[in-house]
Amino acid sequence: MLKAVVFDLDGTLIDSTPAIMDSFGHTFNEVGIAMPDYDTIYKTISMALEDQFKALCDEDPDHLTQIFRKHYFPTCTQGTELLPTVEESIKKLHATGVPLAIATSKSVKGSEIILEHLGMLSYFEFIIGGDTVKHYKPHPECLELSMDRLGLDSDEIIFIGDTEFDTEAAYRAGVDCLVVATGYASRDDLEQSTADRVFDQMDTLIDHLMTECLGNSSEPSAVKA
Repeated sequence: MLKAVVFDLDGTLIDSTPAIMDSFGHTFNEVGIAMPDYDTIYKTISMALEDQFKALCDEDPDHLTQIFRKHYFPTCTQGTELLPTVEESIKKLHATGVPLAIATSKSVKGSEIILEHLGMLSYFEFIIGGDTVKHYKPHPECLELSMDRLGLDSDEIIFIGDTEFDTEAAYRAGVDCLVVATGYASRDDLEQSTADRVFDQMDTLIDHLMTECLGNSSEPSAVKA
């Protein structure tokens, strides 16, 4: 029986790409090396920040991460928006009384700043961030820790994400995973992943969740899978 829902953040609930790219530009400029092209950086966004820098250049990733975050925290709300249908979907799901949480590779501080700015922080019980765990997704630690904090077993939660990092973490944690094709992976890639179902956007996913997993038959099951 479903007792809680855990969400990824970037690409699932929010689009923070403009602020992320701006901070990458600042970081590479600060250390005096050429910034990789947009597409190269974009493909790494779902990774942990330190791993992004490892993939993008040969400089010390810890040093670059410190520069990035010093610039990102004051500027992370600039250009960052909720993805379509997310606000009404989260409010609808929250109204059922089911606990909601976040498990993301973004730092807890950055996540809190953004969600507070967007008026959404209060809907979530807690945030598991990349700075909370020792192992980043696709390792299942963020979901194992989420289950521990919720006091629930793997068959009592669902994880909602947007990339293969999310689907693999859920698979390894023994957790069902629904994904939206609104983020950093293509629909084709998601359909080839271990996701249980793929949706075009959040409202159809939440309608499915409420109908099939919470038994709310009054909600339409408008599934795009």
